[in-house]
Amino acid sequence: MSISYKQISLLPWLEIADIQIGNAIFWKYDTSVISDGDTKTYLDKYVKCYVDKHQKPVKTISIASYKDKNYFEPLTTEEYQELNFARNILCFLCIGEQSRIALANRNSSIGPPSSDIFDMVSQNFIPGTEDIAVKSGSMTSGVWTLDEIHFQEPWSTGGFFKNLNKHVLEAINKLLTLQEHEEFKNRLLRSSEWFRLAHLENGSISPLFRAVMMATAFEIIFDIPNVRDKAGFLSDKIDQTVVRDNFIKAIRRYGKNNEKSQTRSVAAWWGWDFYKLRNSVVHGDNIPMSGLIYSDWITHTIVADIMFYAYIVYLLKESGCMTDEYKAPEFTGTFQLFGWI
Repeated sequence: MSISYKQISLLPWLEIADIQIGNAIFWKYDTSVISDGDTKTYLDKYVKCYVDKHQKPVKTISIASYKDKNYFEPLTTEEYQELNFARNILCFLCIGEQSRIALANRNSSIGPPSSDIFDMVSQNFIPGTEDIAVKSGSMTSGVWTLDEIHFQEPWSTGGFFKNLNKHVLEAINKLLTLQEHEEFKNRLLRSSEWFRLAHLENGSISPLFRAVMMATAFEIIFDIPNVRDKAGFLSDKIDQTVVRDNFIKAIRRYGKNNEKSQTRSVAAWWGWDFYKLRNSVVHGDNIPMSGLIYSDWITHTIVADIMFYAYIVYLLKESGCMTDEYKAPEFTGTFQLFGWI
């Protein structure tokens, strides 16, 4: 006789109020919400498997549900992909907004968490039992019970401060419901995954590779074609979209023998430098860690966070998803801090 199993997806290190992104509902685990008795009993024990650095059960567990908080059926590949995309967008919204707040306040101590805090786990289970199997990579380990297994909070979750702009969230939800703007929608979903990967701090990814991953997010969201001068294309796109009349301009000479010169905004030249940094990393050049610093405590990847965020806000406005009724994030103070205005 076949046994019917259930499935739950959760973000064990993230504490957040109810948020819906597309068909995904993120909610703080609450046993009173679960209607089925056997499912409730299993999950009440299961969530206690997640412990903090002192081996105490965490209080930060958020559930990722598909359409309904009581939907515990195994997800199809397409349904899980929707949850994953929503998780990536949630990560981008929290890190992008908290970075903007920290920069606006000139305070690095209130920076965002790493994306490790947005780690999402899916667990199959059979209500009415206490059995659990754990899969890591291609390896599955079974024949365990819930009281024998613990999953410890990683040290790399980073800071505790996280905010998101509800108007940007509402505009993105509006975009996801529309039948139009499919190109923008797809680029947002794909680039946000690279954004999340670029903010992992678990020690297995160097800061140099994180810069490459942010540059990949840029390639997707800025729709950079396969042209010879990708740095120039990105720079021009920044000048055409994010930059305003009050931005500082600069003339640069470049080329093999500095035979070319061009006037761009300082912000656009940053885009040029950032993409050239990416090229240096992937070509195996020797890059000192100081090469990742933009100024003082601000790294090029922090600047990239803000540019990525500002460009998505621009696209949301251009698509009609963020109208005048929404209060868009203010980037002027941050751009001044960068020396762009």
